[in-house]
Amino acid sequence: MKKEFEIKDNGERMEFGSGMMRDIADDKINYALIIPKDSENPMIKRYAQHLTNGAKKYAKRNFELAEGEEELERAKESAFRHFIQWYMGEEDEDHASATWFNIALVELIKEKMETNIEVNKETMTYDEVMKLLDEVCCHGVQWANERDLAERLIKKLFVYKGNDK
Repeated sequence: MKKEFEIKDNGERMEFGSGMMRDIADDKINYALIIPKDSENPMIKRYAQHLTNGAKKYAKRNFELAEGEEELERAKESAFRHFIQWYMGEEDEDHASATWFNIALVELIKEKMETNIEVNKETMTYDEVMKLLDEVCCHGVQWANERDLAERLIKKLFVYKGNDK
């Protein structure tokens, strides 16, 4: 099925001398500001080089696989270590780029941890799912409204094998 896209509209327009109209950009992120207008930003190039070197060492976009607490803590440790090395003036590596990379990695992992739902791939019966729901969601207490809502959601999201209800 082809996804349908919409054109977002903030309701405010600007008109150019040619007659062309566009939404105003006041509340939109201006990614063009990352690159300076009249000169090269050395950090952009150095960061890109850091990512290129990492791709050669580990694989392209390997860092995007990170998703858990262990990886989060490792990235925080690396960010802090590289920051101290940068602050102390060490030049054996590009510690500024490594700091930037690790901070970006921490933020990526944090976002994943906030939005990811880990799915257990084993097949469960309806009764097993409901028992798990009681243990996890309701802590064994029958909170009627919350449990009912969660049960209806589970019924909509999952297809049960075997002991269907």
